[in-house]
Amino acid sequence: MIALLDAHRAGLLRREHWMPNVVAGVIVGVVALPLAMAFAIASGAKPEQGLYTAIVAGLIVSAFGGSRLQIAGPTGAFIVILAFNSARASSLVDTVGKRAGFFARVTSDNQGKSTSNSS
Repeated sequence: MIALLDAHRAGLLRREHWMPNVVAGVIVGVVALPLAMAFAIASGAKPEQGLYTAIVAGLIVSAFGGSRLQIAGPTGAFIVILAFNSARASSLVDTVGKRAGFFARVTSDNQGKSTSNSS
């Protein structure tokens, strides 16, 4: 369902809701715009391309989002960056994962054992 229609039906577009919506939008903008620039730089793009993407995607998600409870934003780009970096450094990820599993196994084996020698 289109989010704007859902908000209209719920009465969230009335005048008394404008100020809380504006405040929420400013807060999201303060967080999302620098984050979008950082993701653009981290992925090798220009910072202004991150801004364009955040603004256009924010408008589209706001207008056509799935529901009022859905969260969307520039952090979705983090998945692409993680996928690229983990594919590029898969041997490192594999090595770290094996070491983490080994240490988890060693520490869990030692937790159940008593250190006292009672006779």
